[in-house]
Amino acid sequence: KVHGKRYVGGAFGSSTGAISDITNLADVSVDNGDGCNCYAGGIAGSAGGGDATHLINKGNVSSISKNCYDGNLTKEVGGIFGTGGGKISQAHNYGNVEGSANVGGISGRYGNTSIKDSSNHGKLNGGYWTGGIVGIYQTSGSTEFENLLNEGELHAGSSLGGIIGKAYFNGAKSKLTFKQVQNKGDVL
Repeated sequence: KVHGKRYVGGAFGSSTGAISDITNLADVSVDNGDGCNCYAGGIAGSAGGGDATHLINKGNVSSISKNCYDGNLTKEVGGIFGTGGGKISQAHNYGNVEGSANVGGISGRYGNTSIKDSSNHGKLNGGYWTGGIVGIYQTSGSTEFENLLNEGELHAGSSLGGIIGKAYFNGAKSKLTFKQVQNKGDVL
């Protein structure tokens, strides 16, 4: 088991480079007590700047502290990444993911880049902003979700989606294109 207080992942707490060919089997959890801004992922708590390929998570991922959101401070939890940016391809989550907000099968929060050839098979449980692939997705450009599958059951209080819990589009030219994207999980 991997447990920590801020950036926690099965392989990396935080990474800014390319990540590839990693399988995590351990459960991952984050608990910063009453503090916020915590990130947990099966592979990395936070990942950005580099492409991510051939990643598999089989451990459960959770945020122990459930009550943490005041508009600016969150706990982000995902099967592969808690939060990040950089192209993702061939990432697959089989573990259950649980948190108070920003909960995703692949990433709790992600943005400005594509996610392709990836899937979630684990059960997701979040307070809000919970998505089968990404809990909250933000883009200011043109990005693409292609060949994605969610088979995990989803539970959340609000802003719940089979693929994305909440999407933010910054600017008139922002767009997100879906190609061969499927949700087969129950959304409850």
